[in-house]
Amino acid sequence: MQQSHNACHKAVRYRCCQLINKLLQNMGDDAVIDDQLHDRIYECMLQRLRDKFPVVRLHAVFALKRLQDPTDVDCPVISGKAFKRLRYFFAGQ
Repeated sequence: MQQSHNACHKAVRYRCCQLINKLLQNMGDDAVIDDQLHDRIYECMLQRLRDKFPVVRLHAVFALKRLQDPTDVDCPVISGKAFKRLRYFFAGQ
């Protein structure tokens, strides 16, 4: 699925982001995922924040929300670094 997030068809990218989002949302609050998997999902969702279709971006945002760590003051999601990338992308259009 992580390879498909970068597909040419928007429907494939949408479904990948939606599925990742749903999987993350349905994990318990105390669930733990492997650091490598977390990093790969995080990077994929950051790339989808720059997708040209709003529905893909929306599910990427929802997935990133679930990946945030409220106890980490340097968490890129909490500090807004992930969304600053999105703002710079739209400023260039």
